[in-house]
Amino acid sequence: MNPDLLVSGVVNGMQYALLGVAFALVFGVTGRFHFAFAFVYAATAYAASLLQEAWSGQVWLPLLLALLIGAVLGALCEIVVYRPVVRGSTGGSLLTVFVGALGLTIVGTNLISLLFGSGSRGLVQLGSTTHVLGQASISDLELGATLLAVALVLGLAALLRWTPVGRTIRAVRSNPALATIMDLKVERVYVLVFAIGSVLAGVAALVAGIRFAVTPDMGTRPVLFAFVVAFLGGTARSPIVVGAAGLALGLVESLSRIWLTSQWSALVVFVVLFGYLCLPNTSLRGLLRRGVRTPRTGAALPAGGA
Repeated sequence: MNPDLLVSGVVNGMQYALLGVAFALVFGVTGRFHFAFAFVYAATAYAASLLQEAWSGQVWLPLLLALLIGAVLGALCEIVVYRPVVRGSTGGSLLTVFVGALGLTIVGTNLISLLFGSGSRGLVQLGSTTHVLGQASISDLELGATLLAVALVLGLAALLRWTPVGRTIRAVRSNPALATIMDLKVERVYVLVFAIGSVLAGVAALVAGIRFAVTPDMGTRPVLFAFVVAFLGGTARSPIVVGAAGLALGLVESLSRIWLTSQWSALVVFVVLFGYLCLPNTSLRGLLRRGVRTPRTGAALPAGGA
């Protein structure tokens, strides 16, 4: 086994874990199929690049402000787009939200291209050294990004389990209708969840921008990976479980390069999803049921009708 492929799988897998945890949190709590995740992802990286360019010499402050901008954009997706769409829809809102999210992604991606061009941009990073671990090597950036991803996944799990805010989020995820009756301010919880998910995705976007490049369509592939990881891990499971699914997916993708070229290795992710769907008793029914919400508060409709 190639040690470098193993290290690469862990590094990429923890970024997939962040994306999957973010997508699972948003979808599991709100029922919104947040495909505009791709736009927020790219916008966060662009904000960081533009702020670094405007504040020459500054590295970390632009990154932190970009994460704040991403959190605001994510919250605005819920307030300005998804909530009005759900309130104006009849019956299940999953398809209407997806259409709205797809439209927002197309508009947002093209707007970025029109304003800043379709070429790639870069993100400034501090000097990086490479550490040799046996026969493998890992850079400071890769090591730091992996440890940060682990810390964020564990931190979110702790937040959901041991804090009042986390217990409120879990209550809304478990039973939105009952949470509304108990006056838990469901709509505020939705906004908070979108902000948290956008920050997690924003961290992954900044890492990708530093490692590779910042482009208008850079969020398209991550949102697909986020969906696969969230589906495999479970949208109502602990972030640790979802994160483990992301790590496993990254390892499978990386180790597949022993037999496949890098151009084909990404297909392994979707082969894994297809294989999972073919297993007995596997269905999208439970996942899709999370998207059925009432137009007024987003509470789940009872099974069998309104």
